Amino acid sequence: MRRGDFENARACFKGGALQDAFAEEEQHRCDFALMSFLEGWASQCLGDGDLAQTAYQDVQRLRPDFTLPPPDHNTLILAETGRAPRKLALGEGQHELVCKRGVGFTEQKVRVTVNEKTEDAYPMEDVAWQAMTRGGRPIEKILQGHVVFRRTNQQIGTALTGVAAAAAIAGAHSEDHRDELLAASAAAGVIGVTQLLIASKVQTRADTRAWKNLPDAVHVLTCRTDPNGGDVTIRFADASGNEIVEQRREGAVFFIDGRNGMVWVRSRSAVPIQSAGKP
Repeated sequence: MRRGDFENARACFKGGALQDAFAEEEQHRCDFALMSFLEGWASQCLGDGDLAQTAYQDVQRLRPDFTLPPPDHNTLILAETGRAPRKLALGEGQHELVCKRGVGFTEQKVRVTVNEKTEDAYPMEDVAWQAMTRGGRPIEKILQGHVVFRRTNQQIGTALTGVAAAAAIAGAHSEDHRDELLAASAAAGVIGVTQLLIASKVQTRADTRAWKNLPDAVHVLTCRTDPNGGDVTIRFADASGNEIVEQRREGAVFFIDGRNGMVWVRSRSAVPIQSAGKP
């Protein structure tokens, strides 16, 4: 979108909405309102009012209190707040993967001043909620199946190893069936050891790798600005509306193609702290 390739941008946003459609319960499918909104905005920038309205209908279904952009609006303001959702490994063997809301931030509201007019940006998407739910239901944990598999193999392996030991002892004290018992002991021992090796290879720890620079939420605002120039000031505030002064952002509207403007800001750096300063 920033490059002016609205056709491919629209296809990407639509693809994102389709990915979100893979949910178990139909009534909760495609609840990622931001994707539908951006799809509609890309169509509006292309002058395709019909496709824009089709996408905006999905936005209204998910966010009925959101005021749709009028046809004469030519500038989109995207403001990201907060820190990325967290992925944690919990439970025995840290096999349970859970998602939690990010921590260490207070910004929850966005106020935009453009053309000497101040408005509150609309909280279009709760990224943490998207991470913590699937099909409209909160996720408690996932990947539990790996631990069940490992426990099963451990139990089978231990049992078969015990059988092997018993057969070996019996074989040592039996003249009539000595060879048969020792053969059974060897076979059971091989199977038991194999099962234990399988169990030892199962990686039960949940994969907690994640995009650390995702926001907690995304706020949007559209307006009419002059392509010849326009300044914008964005203020971030906590839940009570108190401005966080150090997070204030000021700059000019970026016009993509001479007609459509865009402002994209974050309340904090997108570069992870551990990567800052590295090439």
